Amino acid sequence: MATTNALNLISQGMAYFNGTGLFSAPVLTQRGVVIGDAANAIKTVAAMTDGQVIIGSTGADPVPTSITAGSGISLTSGAGTLTIASIGGGITWQTTSANVALMSINNGYICISPGGALTLGLPTTAAVGSTVRVALNGATSWQVTQAAGQSVRIGSNITTVGAGGSLTSTAQGDSVEIVCVVANTTFLVVSSVGNITFV
Repeated sequence: MATTNALNLISQGMAYFNGTGLFSAPVLTQRGVVIGDAANAIKTVAAMTDGQVIIGSTGADPVPTSITAGSGISLTSGAGTLTIASIGGGITWQTTSANVALMSINNGYICISPGGALTLGLPTTAAVGSTVRVALNGATSWQVTQAAGQSVRIGSNITTVGAGGSLTSTAQGDSVEIVCVVANTTFLVVSSVGNITFV
């Protein structure tokens, strides 16, 4: 009978067997995480926040913690997500003959035929040092567009803040390299070829 009762408790999640005997299941509160400690007991870790992970520690219980971004790395956390990206760690080039709603950071876009007057939106999430590049090689033209609160400095000129501002090519071969200087909002043209117009 004792064995039957023990099995029932285990099957219902009310008790656990640690190799030598039964002990009570811990009470989970606030979406805590269950871990095992040095005494083979099961316990809970406090509720975690967006982007946290469980990190082990020699001779101590694992703990929830936030990852710290090192040089050249950006971290973007959300509910159940953690995105790790490099900043200024090289450009991944791609061709496009279609509009690009939002350019990806550290990407370059070569606008090709049969593309017409293409629009390419600045990334809305960009850490300082994030870079995008645009080049014209066959499409009619390119225009770098902005979201609310965004602007681009090109030389001594600054585009209109928000969706009304833009940079536009005027001839084949026109290209720009744009780097983020204030997270998400302010960008700077650090190199360009051609007569780029701004609004």
